[in-house]
Amino acid sequence: MTQTVVGSDLEGTGPNGGTSTQVTLSTSDPYRSGNDPHAVSYASLPVSIPPGQSRNLRITWVSHGCLSKLNVAGMDSVELQVRVGWTTRTEYIQFDEGFFLGYGGGYCP
Repeated sequence: MTQTVVGSDLEGTGPNGGTSTQVTLSTSDPYRSGNDPHAVSYASLPVSIPPGQSRNLRITWVSHGCLSKLNVAGMDSVELQVRVGWTTRTEYIQFDEGFFLGYGGGYCP
């Protein structure tokens, strides 16, 4: 069945005081079309994913302040609300080991 990603836990205010958070999905299956993940188009939620296809997830936000070496923080997963048929469920996208979204603003020595 077609899945529609309708929201995420990152909408609105970004992590650690960030703003303008956007969670977007690629508009076509990058693996079927042979496109580089950075060359495909992205759309704001909601985005539908037909059966047998996949999408790239992109998360962006504007951070405020400075990041000190002692104040490094991040997230190791994102939570998505996905509708399949009449049912809406929560799916967790876990990032690979050793990878996380870092935040806190630009580095200020």
